[in-house]
Amino acid sequence: MIEAIRASPLAATLVNMSERQLARLGEGERQGLVELAPVLLPEPEHVVGENDHFGWPVATAAGPVIVVCYLRRRTHLPTPMSDGDSSGCMMIRSFDGGRTWTKPRDLREVQAGGGPLPAYEKGMCIGITAGGAVVFGAETGTFRSEDRGASWRFHRHRFIRELEEGRRTTFNCPRLIEHPEHGLVRWAPIKSGPTMPDFIDELHVATSQDGGRTWTEERHEIPAIAKPAEPCALLHDGALIMVGRCHSKQPPGYDPVEQTTGYVQLWSRSGWFPLEAAITTMRTTDREVGQGMMHSGYGLDTVDLSFNPVTERLEVVATNRSGGGEGRYHAAQFSLNLWSIDPRELLAGSAEWRFEGTLFERRTAMAAHQPGSYRLYMDGCHPAAAVTDTAGGVQHVFVYLGCMQGPSGIFRVTRTLETDRLRRFLRG
Repeated sequence: MIEAIRASPLAATLVNMSERQLARLGEGERQGLVELAPVLLPEPEHVVGENDHFGWPVATAAGPVIVVCYLRRRTHLPTPMSDGDSSGCMMIRSFDGGRTWTKPRDLREVQAGGGPLPAYEKGMCIGITAGGAVVFGAETGTFRSEDRGASWRFHRHRFIRELEEGRRTTFNCPRLIEHPEHGLVRWAPIKSGPTMPDFIDELHVATSQDGGRTWTEERHEIPAIAKPAEPCALLHDGALIMVGRCHSKQPPGYDPVEQTTGYVQLWSRSGWFPLEAAITTMRTTDREVGQGMMHSGYGLDTVDLSFNPVTERLEVVATNRSGGGEGRYHAAQFSLNLWSIDPRELLAGSAEWRFEGTLFERRTAMAAHQPGSYRLYMDGCHPAAAVTDTAGGVQHVFVYLGCMQGPSGIFRVTRTLETDRLRRFLRG
């Protein structure tokens, strides 16, 4: 699949990797360890109007079918990021393990009223019920499919919205989970201010006992240390575990000496609130790029959190948008990294995650946030809501790669679940 990237000038531009990095990925592919392949590029037949920025993919598997939903809009930031041709609910499917994909479908066709993406916050999340229904949560409601994404019904319920003066829900958790007591669960932090690093002290929780048709809402306080944005959640042996971006400008989340920011973990042995929290050893780079840069969480992105049945460890795929992996935080520009921990250690209070290796590096860091403008370099990755294929022994991680003002496309990173073998290759 690396050859497919080399053969496409557009794919090669969006990936923005050195020939050495592409050769390394090619060797990983030959050994059956890791593969990078284009899924959906912003080619003329897929671009509508000026909307050539495809991003923030989330995925689930319904039997042999992989369903990926993503956003199609004009830019990442700033406005005008959307118009009448923008959509926060695009969908594609694969019937062959991600090798080939259906044509994109805009799910607004089943949403009464339709309309463009309403806001900056990416309210997308996805999951599958015990009965096999695919449930996709957008900002304005829930899409539900009983036939593996062939047809959909829409149930209106706004998730990303103002709650009261100065407070709103934001940065939704990318994966829906089905709780044995509470049913389907959606999570969204509540922030108190107009910009990203503002204080987050609660989680807005919506639960559904009827598979996403109707929802009940409640709020739960979280530890002050956490400040999580887009926390990815899972249930493991009855425990609830989350990992998310720590939007903090202060230690221990932010280290002003090392200029790094940590991801945060939250957990509950009971499987519900209250939650404990700790800053993890998974860190990203706060690179000094220009005046006015947003220091807190600059290298952070939404993660994928999963349980690997081969290693019996929790694993996180996490981006460093402004640096490299452990030991190379300031030595690289942009990386996608793999970390793991024994779930028993996490539930005992440990936040010491093991660095397994860097899946890939890119040549340019994300741009600094300037007052009133964006210096537009690289954009990506958002590996959240990946798909674990236990029978195939792989995990499919979906990311977006490109530029902040577009174009940007969707790519697949498929890696073996034999993490010990993969670690030896990545760190060799």
